[in-house]
Amino acid sequence: MNNPAFILRGFIGAMVAIGLIGWLSTHLPPHWVLLVGSFGASSVIVFSLPHTKAARPKALLLGNLLGASIGVAVANFIPLEPWFLAALAVAGAIAVMAITDTIHPPGGAAALIAVHGAQGAAEGWYFIIAVMIGAVILGATAYAAHNLPGPGRVGYPARDDSNLS
Repeated sequence: MNNPAFILRGFIGAMVAIGLIGWLSTHLPPHWVLLVGSFGASSVIVFSLPHTKAARPKALLLGNLLGASIGVAVANFIPLEPWFLAALAVAGAIAVMAITDTIHPPGGAAALIAVHGAQGAAEGWYFIIAVMIGAVILGATAYAAHNLPGPGRVGYPARDDSNLS
C-alpha cells in the first residue's frame, strides 16, 4: 500500500513496538533479552501487510510460540550436529505452523535463533517467554496503530477472509 498515512502508521507502530521491546530488554535481568531478530520480520508483516493471514494475531502469537518452542526443544533434547538441529527446528516449525494454520514466517526464524543464535542458546527456556512477550507487544501495537481513527486506518485484525492472502 502506497498510502502515505498508512506508511506513517506502520512507521510509528514499528518504532513504538520495537522501541518498547528494546526498552523492556534493558530493564529486565540479563537472561530476559526480549529483542529477538525475528521481530523485525514480524513488524514488516503486521505493520505493512495487516490484512494477510500471516499478520493475524493467531499467526503472530502461535507462529512465534511454536517456532521458539520447537527450536528450544530440539536444541535441548536432540544430541545431534548443530547444522542438523537448525534444519530440523525450522522444518518442524513450518510443519507445525501449517498443521495449526498459524503460518508466520518469523516463527521459522525464531526456531533457528533458538537452536543456533546466541540469544536462543544463552536464554534456553526463557527464550520462549521472551518471544511471547515481544509478540504480544507487537500485536497490541499493531492493533492500536491500525485502528486509531484518522487517515490510513485499515483495521486490524482483518475481519473479512476474502481480503486475506
